[in-house]
Amino acid sequence: MTLTRLTPMLRVADVQRSLAFYRDHLGFMLVSPESALRDFRWAHIRRDGVDLMLAGGEGGPVRPPGATGADWPVNFYFYPDDIESLHRALGSRGVDVGTLRVTVYRMKEFSCLDPDGHLLTFGQDTNEPPTPDGD
Repeated sequence: MTLTRLTPMLRVADVQRSLAFYRDHLGFMLVSPESALRDFRWAHIRRDGVDLMLAGGEGGPVRPPGATGADWPVNFYFYPDDIESLHRALGSRGVDVGTLRVTVYRMKEFSCLDPDGHLLTFGQDTNEPPTPDGD
């Protein structure tokens, strides 16, 4: 048996709001039928071969925006080909992006939260030295 792909399903409070965030800020496209939004509060989205599903449900955000600490239930880690351009673009679109830093494991990365508090991290390999106190 071979696993051929993985598509995470994120529980969200408002599918339309989350769809707008992923579409307008991160460039995802809706690939499921519009009727699924209305009938099932569900959406399948895709960008550059990266797939996510958004499922409306009860329970509120995973973590409230502004929460701190390392106890995230899951971190969605994306690998862009131009981390600096993406960091600038998201910031200019009003996304509260974290500081762009280089880790001790040689990834230049930053993180942000989606509207439901899901942690999204973006990282790219680098040969730059680690950011002081930034591991």
